[in-house]
Amino acid sequence: GFAYDGDGDRLITVDEKGNLLDGDHFLAILAMHLKDLGKLENNGVVGTVMTNIGLGEFCNTQEINLIKASVGDRYVLEKMLAEGYCIGGEQSGHIIFKEHATTGDGILSSLMLVQVVVESSKKVSELNELMTTYPQILVNAKVKNEFKKSYEV
Repeated sequence: GFAYDGDGDRLITVDEKGNLLDGDHFLAILAMHLKDLGKLENNGVVGTVMTNIGLGEFCNTQEINLIKASVGDRYVLEKMLAEGYCIGGEQSGHIIFKEHATTGDGILSSLMLVQVVVESSKKVSELNELMTTYPQILVNAKVKNEFKKSYEV
């Protein structure tokens, strides 16, 4: 099943076994599919600082470059353009396909996943197993304004 946010630019999916696929899983599935087709530009994908370590592990095993941007689709797109990558996104389900759009589009992401399912003849649950999601926690840290820009992704 597909679920979209209020303006339809993000997608979260549930496979036929009831397991969640977030944006990190989409990036793993789509990057692998594009790589298999020889269409993964510069052999890389853009995630964010919020990207689960499991996506990095997956990319390492598949020899796919993973670049991390600040959170926000505009930062993801900036990195995609700078690195010449065709796909990037956020764990939240905001996925950008440079060939088709410069912003996230949940319906487009749905169609891309359906295309992978059809072309690979695999169930969504099989594709979902490409990446292991590790537990993670978000901790907010108080930083003085003068130091906020001192850390670059």
